Amino acid sequence: LVQTYSEIAKSDEVLQKSIDKLGLETTPADLSKRVSVTDVTDTVIIKISVEDEDPEKSAEISNRIAKEFTRSVKDTFGLSNATILDPAKTPTAPSNDTLARDVVIAAFIAVFGIVAIAFVIYYFDNSIKYSDDLENKINMPVICKIVKSDVDKKQTQNVIAVEAYP
Repeated sequence: LVQTYSEIAKSDEVLQKSIDKLGLETTPADLSKRVSVTDVTDTVIIKISVEDEDPEKSAEISNRIAKEFTRSVKDTFGLSNATILDPAKTPTAPSNDTLARDVVIAAFIAVFGIVAIAFVIYYFDNSIKYSDDLENKINMPVICKIVKSDVDKKQTQNVIAVEAYP
């Protein structure tokens, strides 16, 4: 019975009547994506929830669907056992507030990405950085080094200091 009631609450007929009464500019298919109907465990009670950016509108839509649902059950089955226990209240906080989780995930991805990029640059860097590495690579001794220096900062040209080995 609960499954049947859940399907009736999300039926196009109930949603279209709710749309018409509230003057919404949407279709039953679009509204159905924002409506969730769940059953309360071990009971014959269903819970109708609506996701919307405006909390007042969300509660209003949920209440209207509940009213149209009870009318539809009465008209379809001739039963008056479907009633509204608690009308929807305007939520005070967002139901899907994932900002903190999203920030943590983004920070984790950023740190992992930076470490991965640093590793790739280090792993694939095959440049020669020290004279000892050059000697090992070419199997010949290095007889001099040319070093860029900041000896006199007032000069407009770069000074190159040469260190010679005897």
